[in-house]
Amino acid sequence: MKVSAVSNTSVTVGLTFGGAGGALPFHSSSVSFLRTSKSSVVTASSLSGNDASSPSSPAKLLRRILDSPGVHQGPACFDALSAKLVQTAGFQFCFTSGFSISASRLALPDTGLISYGEILDQGHLITQAVSIPVIGDADNGYGNAMNLKRTLKGYVAAGFAGIILEDQVS
Repeated sequence: MKVSAVSNTSVTVGLTFGGAGGALPFHSSSVSFLRTSKSSVVTASSLSGNDASSPSSPAKLLRRILDSPGVHQGPACFDALSAKLVQTAGFQFCFTSGFSISASRLALPDTGLISYGEILDQGHLITQAVSIPVIGDADNGYGNAMNLKRTLKGYVAAGFAGIILEDQVS
């Protein structure tokens, strides 16, 4: 992942998969690099597709939280009930955990066995159950650059306020 331009209003990130050389530009006004290691960079970004006109849309709420000073805690959830419990406990946002969803739906670890469709279905149920922003675990985008484009559109349509994207080859 290469951050090619940064300004107060926009970040352009070039995503390259498997050394193919093709980069997919991704624009967001709120990108946070959460963790780096030799093999991965995890990126949380608010999604702009779901904040068209409402001042209280999930993406705008998440942007306000990320722009405010301090450390922000957002526990993981894996279904609508766990998301509701996070909200009831007073947290401002939550995020989906790929491992937890895989464990709760399949009783298996997060090793790529759960599909994009299953994660998206679970995410839609979660985002509809709460009024706080939900950040979706998008793993590595579920394939190449074109799959990532589809993943982003799907996550926006499911109501996610942002994504966590791992920069690694599956």
